[in-house]
Amino acid sequence: MARGIERCVIFPRKFDYGDFVERLEAGLEKSPNTILAWALMPNHFHLLVRSGGSGISSLMRRVRP
Repeated sequence: MARGIERCVIFPRKFDYGDFVERLEAGLEKSPNTILAWALMPNHFHLLVRSGGSGISSLMRRVRP
């Protein structure tokens, strides 16, 4: 789970949800992780990740803008 600072909105427009998903997909192509489930809300998101040997930090670095 990740949340905006002070619960601020992190997905202000519908476009931002799609952009996040595209970056997540691109990151998954370069990491040994698997997304089992996910939910995106305006001020936070949940990811259920089966991590590879290096954990999820390499994936999340690729996802951030």
